[in-house]
Amino acid sequence: MKKGYKEFSETVKHLDKEDLIRQLYLAVNTPTKSEIPWQKYDPENPPSGGRYIVSDGKNWCEGFYFSKDIAVSGQYWGVSRTASNYPMEVIYYAPINLPGEE
Repeated sequence: MKKGYKEFSETVKHLDKEDLIRQLYLAVNTPTKSEIPWQKYDPENPPSGGRYIVSDGKNWCEGFYFSKDIAVSGQYWGVSRTASNYPMEVIYYAPINLPGEE
């Protein structure tokens, strides 16, 4: 962290206080197009059935949530086991919304 802090401080040391505050505000409050809207999985309030990106906090892959009426043995998430980085447990999920989809 010391190295990262030092590099950061070098890039902003020329800014006056107001410019620094403005830049920090924009960095924290400006959403990016690549931002994924992760939601914590709550078994008591599951998402609707469909395709999602799923993660255990470290690994991720495409997953599918099955509604309770068609689930087998309490397994509600299906994940691609062919991916080398599939999560062992679904803790977070985000809807897949491709360009042009609402």
